Amino acid sequence: MNSTYIDQLAEKQHKELVWRTISLASFGVIGLLTLAVCFLSYQVSQNFNRTQYIIAPGAQMLSTVRPGELPSSYIEQAFRFVTDKLNSWNYGSIKDNYKVLFEQFYTHGLKERTQANLNALHYFEDTEARKLVSFWNIIPEESEFHWCGKVSVYKETKGVACGIVTGEQNLYADHNIPVNTQRVSYLIYAVNVAPTPNNFFAIQITRIKRGPLATLKAELERSLKEGVLPSEEDNHETR
Repeated sequence: MNSTYIDQLAEKQHKELVWRTISLASFGVIGLLTLAVCFLSYQVSQNFNRTQYIIAPGAQMLSTVRPGELPSSYIEQAFRFVTDKLNSWNYGSIKDNYKVLFEQFYTHGLKERTQANLNALHYFEDTEARKLVSFWNIIPEESEFHWCGKVSVYKETKGVACGIVTGEQNLYADHNIPVNTQRVSYLIYAVNVAPTPNNFFAIQITRIKRGPLATLKAELERSLKEGVLPSEEDNHETR
């Protein structure tokens, strides 16, 4: 009788020890999982403001970028879009092209300088009178696109995208009469801004200058070396 009681008591104590061990192990696992979840949540919260995901029109995949920094492939698409608006048009669409640039992609100062230049040249009136049509093809080997890092802009230091876009423009009058074919190069500087439904490239053009390729390259190298953008004077698209 006593032997049976002692055996039963020992068995109960053994089971209690086993369950206590299982309970402590379970609490330990739960504790580790809780710590892991807290750590991952912390990492996500820390990285939330450092990573953005932007899909560029025409891009084949999702682009991951840091705020204030854009990859060269993304800058290329943005600058291609801008120069295409400047050079792919007909006498009926050219005003709409500039309207998009003025309202969504140019800074206020650049917009005003470009408008003044176009008005002085009677650009739109001449284009319509001659029924001009322009076609544009990028020349990749004479173009370059960079994230130029921190540069002084309006006495502030900002991240700047920069590059040179060269292409061939074919101009026709009265729809099909050849006027000329010429190589055209642009030096472009842009700052990264918050994307909007209309400004899908999340950039704003601060400088754009047309000129000889060698001259523009030298100016780009000089401004990057000095860490300051060139003067705004004459930094607008000219015909």
